[in-house]
Amino acid sequence: MSHKVGILPQTSLGGLLSAYEQTSSVLKNAGGNILNDDILEEDYEDYDEKERNEIPEEGDEEEKGKNDVRLAEEAAKLGDLTLTELTSSVEVSEGMVELMINKEFPTAKKVTLTDCINTCVVDEDGGNEYAAGDWVEILLPDMKWRLAMVKRVVKQAPDDWNWNAPENAGQEPDWLYFYNAGLQRMLTVDQLRSPEQGLRAIFGARPFLFQQWALLKYESTVRFQEDHPADFTEMNAQEFAHNLFDAWIIDPRNSDLKKVFDEAGGESKVVQEELLDHILKPFQLIDEMEEWEFEDEDQISCFTYLAVLGSGYVVPMLCFLMQFSIPTLLMRAQFRSQNRGEGHNFKCAMSNEVFNDEDARGDFSSLEGALMIFCVLVYYLFKVVPDTMEHFYNTAGTADNLYSKMMSLRKTIFVQGDDSIGQMVGFKLDLYMNTAFECLLYSANLYMIFHTNDILDVILNSLAIEFVHQLDEGFVESNWYDPKKRFIKAGAINLVLQANLRLEILSDSKKFCKAFDLSEEEVMKAVGENKHGMKNAAQSKKDRGNMSLFSDEEKLKIRLGKSAIKFKNQSAIAEYVKKPVFFGAVTLSLAKLFPETFMQSAVFYRFKAFRTWSYWDKVMWMAPVPDMTATFDAGKTDKIESTVSKPFLNHDILAGTDPLQVFIREVMGVLTGITFIKEIIRHGGERRWVVVMFRLADGAIEWLAYVVQLGFPIFIFFSVFVVPVCY
Repeated sequence: MSHKVGILPQTSLGGLLSAYEQTSSVLKNAGGNILNDDILEEDYEDYDEKERNEIPEEGDEEEKGKNDVRLAEEAAKLGDLTLTELTSSVEVSEGMVELMINKEFPTAKKVTLTDCINTCVVDEDGGNEYAAGDWVEILLPDMKWRLAMVKRVVKQAPDDWNWNAPENAGQEPDWLYFYNAGLQRMLTVDQLRSPEQGLRAIFGARPFLFQQWALLKYESTVRFQEDHPADFTEMNAQEFAHNLFDAWIIDPRNSDLKKVFDEAGGESKVVQEELLDHILKPFQLIDEMEEWEFEDEDQISCFTYLAVLGSGYVVPMLCFLMQFSIPTLLMRAQFRSQNRGEGHNFKCAMSNEVFNDEDARGDFSSLEGALMIFCVLVYYLFKVVPDTMEHFYNTAGTADNLYSKMMSLRKTIFVQGDDSIGQMVGFKLDLYMNTAFECLLYSANLYMIFHTNDILDVILNSLAIEFVHQLDEGFVESNWYDPKKRFIKAGAINLVLQANLRLEILSDSKKFCKAFDLSEEEVMKAVGENKHGMKNAAQSKKDRGNMSLFSDEEKLKIRLGKSAIKFKNQSAIAEYVKKPVFFGAVTLSLAKLFPETFMQSAVFYRFKAFRTWSYWDKVMWMAPVPDMTATFDAGKTDKIESTVSKPFLNHDILAGTDPLQVFIREVMGVLTGITFIKEIIRHGGERRWVVVMFRLADGAIEWLAYVVQLGFPIFIFFSVFVVPVCY
């Protein structure tokens, strides 16, 4: 794997690295001694202690220089030989062993801008996209991209390759490459991308501004219309965005960026491919959702639909009332029955009157009753408690399954402040009803069976609680609710759009200019002094009639649609006119009464107010293009490092790439109130008072929910020993 193009001080962009520079680059990434405190001494009994001690200390510059020269000489011997070829052709020295370890298993170090740029412009030989030591962004189960270092590249033959087949003699298969990066293992190339920090250093913010426009274009084109070529299950999102990029990059107004696009990387076209791959990642995820098995996901509830679509209120509200009313009525009836005697509802012992009355006592204080209660509690301890904790982990959005990925996208949108009121309510109901409510429900059942003097009622009450628990998922499983799961699939695609479209930024001119390195004066002039940036419902409506803002193909479709409406040709209207589709009868009725207000509740109509094509037509070319001389100056970029106070884009230095650590940090943020305080300050500073009021109420409920969730296992554990004795 030879590096052909990289950052060269005082050289042209198209220059090749010399053999010495290749070796120096490897040495720079080596990271020190091959032995560390994590390796057991007994595993290396034959290792020469004297030779270990000869490895220079970090501060011994002269010895370090000699060591570098020694390793450089060993690297020349090592070359690109395989392990088998190496052992059969040359004597393997300790220097070569050290170099092999550092090359194949590089240790993490501080990431510099040079590292990020090199990943974007370096071409790897041998079929693999990235090499060990490269800094890339990886997609974690929480659906966020995070900067991490590739620690190893794993090469495997395809499963169907037969090494013993005569026709394969002397041949090599089409190797499959997997990457270990951060704490993640066996990642495919689709789960990696070049660092945004490096791409922005080379091309500036303009391609990422294009990405926002392309996402809006996709949403305006895609339909919820089965068997139509533009239906979300039929339309190829990557191909759509790729065609837009091809037309955009050659636009005369993009000549300065096109020059950098053509010249960066010299003869190698890796940097162009990496930029396009990065820009198309959201569209790739949309296409991959076709393989998501929504039909087999049993955690999706009616609250999930409300959280994703922001509409369809009736069933979730009815379900919410039922899930609270049924256990409340049962609890009230049990409390009023005074089965353990008046004033003994919360006491371990029953009253003397009940104890002395055989009919009133029933199964109280009996061995059979105590054993039945004990069995229920053991079931709770070993089945219910793990299930509730798993649901908590899944709902928090860090597990690697379909439901958790959807909740991760929802959480991203919630944190960005880009969701509607309906989505916020649904998201929080889905969160609490799948976490704290489950714990409260089983705790209520424990109270009821403790006050039941008939062991048969113990079983019946437990079954009733299970019915209540599964009520929200039960509605979704009905065939009438969402046939073929089309609405939830479309909603998931909309979540990808919503998570990647920075609506909060697009609707604020100052934030918009800061995010994309734009001149506020020029932008305000382009948007007609609109303080809401690219958001303007009136301008969006006006731009729909401005044919100069559309491509030739779009113009023809618009004309055909208008003609179809004029002649009332229903078949032609269905083909050329995109119609809004709503989830839920109430939302549909409201949209008919108040179309301007509720139109955004339709599927693939949420961002209609941002379709201000006349604004985009002026703004898309404004972002400055970096000077290539400064960009490819390693002397400067080596000094720019990612730090805790000023991290690179998508670099989470504290949590790294460990989903569990990310989850724990988020839980601690809620319990300590830090997350709540930050949210209130942020939205209060932006004068978003409706959101502030929602977050105030939600913050208190969320804290209580987390306390209940984490306290539930402790409560059940002690109940196993206490409740059967008291029964």
